[in-house]
Amino acid sequence: MNDLNINKLTEKLIIEWLNKLRYLSDIKRQKLYNLVKNYYNDVSFLLKINNAIINEEKFCEDQVNNVIYESEKDKHILIYKNDRMEFTYFQIKEIISGMSDILEKIYPLGTVVELKKQYLEKIVSENKIESARVVIVNRFIFHNETKTYFQYAGVVYPLGMFENGKAIQFTSQLIEKVVYIGYSDEQEEAYVYLLKKELIIEKKMHSFGFSTKAERENFEMKTEVENK
Repeated sequence: MNDLNINKLTEKLIIEWLNKLRYLSDIKRQKLYNLVKNYYNDVSFLLKINNAIINEEKFCEDQVNNVIYESEKDKHILIYKNDRMEFTYFQIKEIISGMSDILEKIYPLGTVVELKKQYLEKIVSENKIESARVVIVNRFIFHNETKTYFQYAGVVYPLGMFENGKAIQFTSQLIEKVVYIGYSDEQEEAYVYLLKKELIIEKKMHSFGFSTKAERENFEMKTEVENK
């Protein structure tokens, strides 16, 4: 996997995505572009901001990259190197989810991961598995009528498919550890770029971890209908 090429494609996606956010001034757009470059290899602080928004926390800070999130009544504020940017609730949610989803690494087919066991235990009874390992067999699972998608679908190792033929759907945030990385080449990099562009930029979708309760229920309903 060519990290240099991936970073170039990621930067292209970020620029295209920022240009689609019509509520941004040119100054804010440039400031966000400068901010997001700090998180190409680690989106954990962006996820921390998202959790702060959900839990109505007033403050969180990344001292290493000089980034602060604050909330004041109906204002949500990002401060980067002392430059202050104010957003509405819906704007900050779109900005944080968009940044995270674009920057989040997508692993190729055949990758083996360990999921957070508390998630897998909701699907498979504990006595059936020794470890929460899953083989990735599909990516970017979505329905056109919804606003959310799963980054991955997989089967339990070594059991394979469940009796009902369904795969486990999960997000990057539920991966505890990467055990083995599957094959990747330039076609894989192009595929990930095109799917991120289609879902995040063109369809304005976000991954399941950023979805609301209503969006989750709608996704699950569409899935049930398709599986009948």
